[in-house]
Amino acid sequence: MKVTKLILCFVAMATILFAGCSKDDNGANNNGDNNGSSTNSTLKGTTWQLDNPHDEAFANVGDYHVIYTVAFGQNNEVTFTREISCEEIDYYLKPVMTGTYTYGNDGKGVALMYNEGETTEYRITFTVSGDTLVWNFNLRDITLHKQ
Repeated sequence: MKVTKLILCFVAMATILFAGCSKDDNGANNNGDNNGSSTNSTLKGTTWQLDNPHDEAFANVGDYHVIYTVAFGQNNEVTFTREISCEEIDYYLKPVMTGTYTYGNDGKGVALMYNEGETTEYRITFTVSGDTLVWNFNLRDITLHKQ
């Protein structure tokens, strides 16, 4: 009787061990890599851009031209730049944010970004549908297109 209980105990432990170690991969990989998923691979090495000659974010201070660019690297790195200019006052600035992103097969992602030279982390959400990327930055949706 003791031997039977001992054997059953080992069988139960082995079953739990093997069930816990099984690979659970439903095709989603949230680190920008895809292992064969066409959704995630569309971001690798891509650049998305919006050229806005009259950006409404600066409407109250002049006629500002802003070029928004989001570039995804080969791994899970991402760069976000805003090239801001205003000819009226001879103004030019190009802030750069860098960081990493996660992205799911549902077309939604999150980027954790830093302004160059700073340590404050910003969480930016985005969605991708075809050749359109909607980047949620400063409580505003910026629609960029694949280059």
